[in-house]
Amino acid sequence: MEYLIILQNLKRGKQNSCIPQFYCYIPSCSARKTKMANCPQEQKCPADKDQVQATANRQKRGPYRKWIATDVPSVQENPTEEVQSAEELLLPRKVQRLGSSDSSIDEHTSEPDSSTSSDPGYIPILLEASEEVTVSPQLEELLTTYSPPQNDDDNQTLDDLLDELMTKLKEENSDELIDDDYSPFEIMTDHLGTLNIQEEDTCEVLPTQPENQDEDPPLYDGSPRFLGSMILLLSCFIIRFHLPDEGVGYLLSLISLLLPSNHKMIRSLYHLRRYLRKFTTTPNTQYYCSFCYSHVAKDAKVCPLAYCSRDLTIPGNLAYFIQLPLAQQLQTMFRRPEFCTAVRTHRFKHIEQVTPDTIADVYDGKMYRKLFQQGFLSEKNNLSFQMNTDGVPVFKSSKISMWPVYLQINELPISQRKLKENFLFYGIWVSAKKPLMWSYLKPLFHELKELEEGVVLEDFSGEKFTCQATLLTVTCDLPARCIVSNSMQFNGKYSCWFCLQPGETYTMESGGHCHIFPFFSEDPRGPPRTVRSIHEDALTAAQSIKNGEKNYITRGIKGPSWLMFLTHFNIRYGFVIDYMHGLCGGVMKTLLTLWFNKDHRHQHYSHYVHRTCVSDRLTKIKPVVSITRLPRTLDDLVHWKASEYKNFLLYWGIPVLTGVLSPDYLIHFCLLVKAVHCLCKDYSTSRFRSS
Repeated sequence: MEYLIILQNLKRGKQNSCIPQFYCYIPSCSARKTKMANCPQEQKCPADKDQVQATANRQKRGPYRKWIATDVPSVQENPTEEVQSAEELLLPRKVQRLGSSDSSIDEHTSEPDSSTSSDPGYIPILLEASEEVTVSPQLEELLTTYSPPQNDDDNQTLDDLLDELMTKLKEENSDELIDDDYSPFEIMTDHLGTLNIQEEDTCEVLPTQPENQDEDPPLYDGSPRFLGSMILLLSCFIIRFHLPDEGVGYLLSLISLLLPSNHKMIRSLYHLRRYLRKFTTTPNTQYYCSFCYSHVAKDAKVCPLAYCSRDLTIPGNLAYFIQLPLAQQLQTMFRRPEFCTAVRTHRFKHIEQVTPDTIADVYDGKMYRKLFQQGFLSEKNNLSFQMNTDGVPVFKSSKISMWPVYLQINELPISQRKLKENFLFYGIWVSAKKPLMWSYLKPLFHELKELEEGVVLEDFSGEKFTCQATLLTVTCDLPARCIVSNSMQFNGKYSCWFCLQPGETYTMESGGHCHIFPFFSEDPRGPPRTVRSIHEDALTAAQSIKNGEKNYITRGIKGPSWLMFLTHFNIRYGFVIDYMHGLCGGVMKTLLTLWFNKDHRHQHYSHYVHRTCVSDRLTKIKPVVSITRLPRTLDDLVHWKASEYKNFLLYWGIPVLTGVLSPDYLIHFCLLVKAVHCLCKDYSTSRFRSS
């Protein structure tokens, strides 16, 4: 539908004014009509009324308003009827760009599997190197019967969060978002990679676009430019200047006219989307109830949980998070020759070169070595993952945070593991509250179970093979670890993940309370927490929740976690120590605070009188180029980053504190520095660890 503006002179009182008269017509039948009026050739006109109505009702985006006309009387038909002013004729509404395809989210998302797996064949869980444990039948039933305790707090939907994010971006970059017509879902995923089903049905497949053509052929015979590089530049141009779909189609047609007749350039928007779809992974949308956080089907009307039973048709009651299939990402990675070579050869070279008493990488740990000896990781195409997750604040003035989940491939060399092209991105949870991992990690559990059984992939040479993969370790800070493992917060009773000591509540001199773990010389490490005890406590907690008990937490375990049902993941030792938060931003920060903070100046361990001396020494240090942050004084201690605490610990802590700390404190600090230095080396042998 297009618009025709006719300027007619109207006489109102003593002034002659030019009032614009708006008409719209259907290009296919060229029948002119007033906006929202019936088409004179309605029986012959192929225009879609629903699409026209949806176009008029689309929400406004961009800092400037666009205008369309409302129902106005025709001046020619009613010359004597008084016409309102021009300001009253125009109402702010959104006009969809001609030719744009508003792809629905539902076309490219998959429903979450409402059924949960209860096959007892994959329940055995690896304990330590010499212990095997199987999950009890009662714990197996939790896969289908367990639901976390009810949470009555409201949860903001992802649509509202993304709208707030877009509003923030518009305020900061109003000049660049004048013609921004992207929906919240299109902002998260490239709209060019979304294939419109209607276009696929109606578009004619051109003979110059064969299905089986070279991956990156020349643009035309004898051209120094290749199709892939031109598509890349064209995509960057489209994204940078926010071209609408109609503009992209005209641009492709113009480029085709300028090239020779035998060119291989993309000629239409449909073929561009189909070409880009080979290099992108379509995200899935997992739906959940915003009150109880339980998984629901996309078309569910009511929450399936009996204690919730919320009406999901009410806006805001149905929320969702974005999830990317892992198998598709692995398929894309195996198409790169350098990736295949690295994952198939690096681990074997390392194991051959390193002695058994040396620890240099994850391959030297007991858990990896056992899976290697069992034959799972000795297969060149099999992989192991390290999972990372944490909350990232979106705005400083809001509680909204994002929780991405990444998977790192251990079989790659250390220098290649953290490259963005080698990361597996599972999904992202955007909310004002922390995610409920029982709902968030459910699709990940099913994908990892599928990978443990094996998926068929194809490498860069076209050879098909079976790839098996498993989750080996999880790295996150203490708050995130408690959420993922479904356990007590780190400062609560039975919060230690390695022992079953309950701890004590200590009353401080200031009147506050904190939870402490006193040192017991008789059994400082015990009683130890085992995989079997975690399973038993999870089962007891789940049964308590089912019975409606308020005090359902059992020895620090709030309930089951999806990770404990993975075959090769050790729920007890799989959560590794966080070096950055535990040591740099934990132990080192605590020591400097106790020594030089004003609040502790009356304690016997305080060295507050030397605070100025230490600050002067820090300002005189001139680090090498490889250290990016200059030392700051103790006045800015609360603003120090983890890298600054690390630099103080490993580089200039000993010379700065020499002559400041008492001899006993300085000797103990030197022992800490030496121990951390040995662990931070490229490798550590038994001789270093025993010295």
